[in-house]
Amino acid sequence: MDELELKRNRAAVSIAMVDENVVLTNTLRSGFKILGYGGIERYRDVASLDASLYGARFDLIIGDGDINVGKLLDLVRQVRNGEVGRNPFTAIIVTSWSREWSMVRRAIDAGADDILA
Repeated sequence: MDELELKRNRAAVSIAMVDENVVLTNTLRSGFKILGYGGIERYRDVASLDASLYGARFDLIIGDGDINVGKLLDLVRQVRNGEVGRNPFTAIIVTSWSREWSMVRRAIDAGADDILA
């Protein structure tokens, strides 16, 4: 795969980010843009992301597992069960400032693909 084809493939990837920390989401968004990714949507709360999942199709969701008292983990579970969104196999990365085992366990049980603590 040559560099041009790789760049085209990255541009087609749709990413959703949910975090109350605007500085963090702006930084991540900038990094993804530099790498050539397109279609990056930012949300400040889980309810906004939830509402958008009925129309948009995301290839990757990155979100703060601590936001709205764990509501993201409830949404991850709903996505995995096909109750919300269009693709139950969407890649999902959960972030957390907490390294508590209970938080990590809840994220795993919800169906997160990866956890950054």
